[in-house]
Amino acid sequence: MEQKYREIFERINQSRRILLTFHKSPDGDCTGSAFALYYALKSMGKSPEIVSPEGLPFNCQFLNRDNVVKEGIGEEDRYDLTIVLDLSEPKRLMKGIDVTNRERFGYVINIDHHITGSGVGDMVVQIPEASATAEIVYDILKVNGVPFNRDIAKALYTAIMTDTGSLRYSSTTPRTLMIASDLLNYGITAWEISREVYESEPKARIILLSYALSTLRFELNDRIAYMGLTLDMISKAGATDDMTDQFVNYARSIRGVQVGLLFRETPEGKVKVSLRSKDEIDVARFSIQFGGGGHRNAAGIVLSCGLEESMKKVIEALKEYLK
Repeated sequence: MEQKYREIFERINQSRRILLTFHKSPDGDCTGSAFALYYALKSMGKSPEIVSPEGLPFNCQFLNRDNVVKEGIGEEDRYDLTIVLDLSEPKRLMKGIDVTNRERFGYVINIDHHITGSGVGDMVVQIPEASATAEIVYDILKVNGVPFNRDIAKALYTAIMTDTGSLRYSSTTPRTLMIASDLLNYGITAWEISREVYESEPKARIILLSYALSTLRFELNDRIAYMGLTLDMISKAGATDDMTDQFVNYARSIRGVQVGLLFRETPEGKVKVSLRSKDEIDVARFSIQFGGGGHRNAAGIVLSCGLEESMKKVIEALKEYLK
């Protein structure tokens, strides 16, 4: 793998305009990974651009202190190299970013850690054993001798912390802890980042959480717990879609529950389903039948039917899967 990491930097060194982007409904991992690469490439004298038509998660805005994230790509913009982060399949690309258009996006490198999907582009680095895409980015930078600084460390630590549930999930390995420990050597503190990510909750998010918990239902002798959020609930709370991140963990956290789910209406008229499981229950494998995927204990599905119908379809299938 080290050879591939060196090939990535050969491409970077050959490129003038470099685009950094990631999956739709961005989270802490893809955001932190992008910022880590951004600051690393800046230190090399490059002029990278981060583009996210959907903006950034509410709890990662602090990484964008210099307001460097662009919301779109101009008609005349052309890139020599595009690096797509934390993306497992083309349908997860954000609107307006068609990496198959080589004239606009150049050579495409996809760095990801999902267990499902085959990625996009000319070079795919997909390592499911990594706790987060940021763990792979860390290795790429280290192999190529990039000096770390506070900005790189803060971005990578944020990414790893958010994707491992503060180093609590089963994806956390001894190597994950070693990387997190090393990052603390570059002038950051765990509390500094925890405060920004977890201790600065918008009032609207807490109100929305109360709405979600009020819909909590159980099935299969309480082995399944699930909640549902409508667009009206999100609007009434004054919240945004990204504020629902991690709500599903409240369902999974209940004693005796093996799979927790959150069903959420989207502005596009679809229903997004987040699944979280405990122990050996593979929700990524379960999700494939609905066109979804992800990790063994964390997966997602998008359905085109209504909220109640989506709940019925998925819960009935899940009951059969768990029998």
